[in-house]
Amino acid sequence: MAGGIIEIPIQINIVCPGSTASTCFSETEVNNAINTLNTYFANVPMHFYECADRNYIYNVEGIIYDSNESEFTLCSSYDVSGAVNIYFVNRVLESDAIAYTSYTPIDGADRIIVATHQPSGDLVLYPNLNLAHEMAHFFGVYHTNGPGLPGSTDEL
Repeated sequence: MAGGIIEIPIQINIVCPGSTASTCFSETEVNNAINTLNTYFANVPMHFYECADRNYIYNVEGIIYDSNESEFTLCSSYDVSGAVNIYFVNRVLESDAIAYTSYTPIDGADRIIVATHQPSGDLVLYPNLNLAHEMAHFFGVYHTNGPGLPGSTDEL
């Protein structure tokens, strides 16, 4: 902790369905997501920094299916111990999700998944906000958007 700010390492993994960077999240989109993340968490005070070069994973479908095996197969060889591993993928085919993480990360599976496309194939409008939203879940924050929305609660 430097000057009262908690420094948190993140590892960026960008999954590309094709053989070039043009088939995946752009550098601008990833940079915007990280900047938004740091802006939202500045008052906590937390700062997220990239602990290593970004991994580009080419010629992979980039779809996380509704199974732990799908995520494990894609991510396990790229996860960095001691960091929050963030995967920017093409789609998540799990209950209409566009991003997710576990509310209780377990050793060896500290991951956040963010998609560029909805399960329908439509583009996600604000992927930079999804990373900040999922990071809050990573640290145990539940939805507080009240009843009526998916993943909602009755606290409000």
